Amino acid sequence: MNKEELIKLGLSPEQAASVLQLAKPIMDAQSRLDSVNQELTQAKATIAERDKQIDGLKIANSDSKALQKQIAELQAANAEAESKYKADLLASRKNYAVKQALLEAEQKPQNVKIVMDQIDMDKVFIDDNGNLTGFQEQQSRLLKDAPYLFKIESAQPQVKNGFNVHGAGAQPQSIQNEQKPAIANADFGRKLAAITLQSQGLPVPNHTNQGG
Repeated sequence: MNKEELIKLGLSPEQAASVLQLAKPIMDAQSRLDSVNQELTQAKATIAERDKQIDGLKIANSDSKALQKQIAELQAANAEAESKYKADLLASRKNYAVKQALLEAEQKPQNVKIVMDQIDMDKVFIDDNGNLTGFQEQQSRLLKDAPYLFKIESAQPQVKNGFNVHGAGAQPQSIQNEQKPAIANADFGRKLAAITLQSQGLPVPNHTNQGG
């Protein structure tokens, strides 16, 4: 679906652009999955053709020990290739399902790749219907231990006449708005930088861990 099709459905150009921007990560992931599936389908067809050729060689040359050895080696190579494409397909399905779950969660990641790097995929399993197990527990742990990795909506305090009405001595809201975002952004930036360096196996400078 493109921008013109969304506009025909009744959306304004700005709304259509926003929808496409939000949908882009999902569309990219689906496109990659489709590409991998196509490659694996082709690999499976190639393996099937090789197996057919091997069976023919067996019948025609059943008395040749050297040929029988070569056939056995080809069969082992085919079995290894088939095992690899099945593993690749499973990994692609699992990664797509985890990314989709993160993007559809109420508390979305600040950066999907960084959050996915914190998830142990060996402990995540997916069934034939696309249902995940072992993911929710890790997601809950990250929300608890590293909430700065997620976009968590917080309730806005009641404001009256430019002041926060949380009690005596409250500062004007304009002053709070100048102070808190700067502190929060600096803290988030340090923590995000540390996570990024760690996920790439790089050393984390001491100042990067400050405030966290």
